[in-house]
Amino acid sequence: MDDDGCYYQVYRSESPKYHCTRENLIAITSQNEYIDKQLKSGHRYYYNLRKVNRVSRIKSPFSPEVKIKTCLEKDEFAFTLFPKPDQIGYVGELTQSHNAEHFGHNSLFIGVNKTKGVCYGVIVFDMDRIPPDAIIKNAVFSLYPMNRVGAKIENYGEWSVSILNPDDINELSVYEEIHQAPPLQTLGDAIDSDQLTQGIWKSWRFSAMEKQLIQDQLEKGRLLLRLQGPDRLPLGNDSQMMQFDIGYGRFGGGIHYRPCLDLIYTRRPYQLALAASDCHTISSAQLQQGDLQCGFDSEGDTVFGQVAFSLSCISDESDIVITQAYFAIESESLSGVSQPMRFTAEIAELDDLDYCSVKHREKIEYLGYEVSSQELGKTPRQIFMFDSSARQHLESFHRDKKTVNLIIRATSASRQKDALVNWQAIDSEQRPQLVIEYIERRKQALEAPQELQASLENGLVKLTWTNPEHADFVGSYVVRNSFHPPRSPFDGVKLYAGKDSYTFDRFGNANLPKYYSVFSYDNVPNYSVPASLRFSADEVMPVEYDEFEPQDEVEKQYREGD
Repeated sequence: MDDDGCYYQVYRSESPKYHCTRENLIAITSQNEYIDKQLKSGHRYYYNLRKVNRVSRIKSPFSPEVKIKTCLEKDEFAFTLFPKPDQIGYVGELTQSHNAEHFGHNSLFIGVNKTKGVCYGVIVFDMDRIPPDAIIKNAVFSLYPMNRVGAKIENYGEWSVSILNPDDINELSVYEEIHQAPPLQTLGDAIDSDQLTQGIWKSWRFSAMEKQLIQDQLEKGRLLLRLQGPDRLPLGNDSQMMQFDIGYGRFGGGIHYRPCLDLIYTRRPYQLALAASDCHTISSAQLQQGDLQCGFDSEGDTVFGQVAFSLSCISDESDIVITQAYFAIESESLSGVSQPMRFTAEIAELDDLDYCSVKHREKIEYLGYEVSSQELGKTPRQIFMFDSSARQHLESFHRDKKTVNLIIRATSASRQKDALVNWQAIDSEQRPQLVIEYIERRKQALEAPQELQASLENGLVKLTWTNPEHADFVGSYVVRNSFHPPRSPFDGVKLYAGKDSYTFDRFGNANLPKYYSVFSYDNVPNYSVPASLRFSADEVMPVEYDEFEPQDEVEKQYREGD
């Protein structure tokens, strides 16, 4: 279809391969671009697009799905937890002598059948890499269903996830311990049988109460999850078992398909109460140091109050993010205020402290809301809050090692004379304060890995690179894409993440051309620009496919036609 006489339908969902209906149609536009707003920070979104003819209403096929992950808020960190091979597996009611062998190999079988009995999945996430002062803001647990051959009843049973107390379990592979353990909480979103589709990720999003349980497990160092399905079969049926990928073993899809727990957290902030380093009363007649007044003089000209704060006590060895700040000031007395007056506080850039410079100052940002003289009569102490924009200016003052100058100014609807407010000065116990809460967090990404190269080694593609040398370097993230160079860590299939400077592509066909990108990252994580290359083998490599071996007795009977 030509562009003339056509428009586009844009669909957005938070799950991959989600159906496109009116409920997730977010835009209809004739333009070749669309800006999506009001998204959640640190979330994955999936977009689908198709073209529609205005007259005939004929719709084009959908373009390939686009996956993006939004940026984190300024005070947020993200971490994805994966279980170690010996901390993920399943325990079967009738296979208790072999349950230890079910960990770290092949798949998770969850549900019930005649040969294994009731089966539970067991997953342990080590929490020791999460800072002890972390405050969990968002948590999502994800599983990849890889086979539903054993789930023979289309609409029967549901699969859910429970949080167990790790102190209740002595041995992960003992069925009775897992079966009898009382759950601390069962995640609210149980998934029905007809909603479990192989090849589509399933996710459980934690509620506020469930996030608090994760918070509690930080002290214990690990989070223990139990996956359960139906525990009995209707008469005449032999299996209702779902198979999930664990990423390991010869039947796993690779680390890209490991069960994972995505966390977004912030950290407990430092709090500082900074006393004013200097203050002035600035009028057309004089400059008074140590006094703090504002209002109008005998000629009706504005009298400004100026308060200065030094941020030198905050370490400049790392970037900071100010999560909250406010300016607290207390009035001592009001003199000659016959008509209502209002007072504002603002951040200003001052070259000098003379009256002309202050009157024609560069206004940077107003703080909070205006305060009236009537309010001062009732409540002498007033607080002016810094909004997000004002907090950014504070961060830039810290970065540039500048003094913060705040100007207090009075306004009135009628011209007044000799109307002044006396504020508590820096030598009093109720002196002005700047209260700041902040966390240390990097704002810039590291340098990209260098010298990315690819070679064939024993029929596998081997990638090598040089990691950046930096104290904040955490690891490198390797992604493969068959169609274009991966533009972000989420634009393709994950192959590796860690401190090593090499990896192997064990799941790709070495004969097919493909693209690789490597990103360095820190603990936020901020990802660098990619180091990318295109790989194409110069010779044809023989690919040996293992003969498929069923992992489950019922599955074997199904494939053999029994």
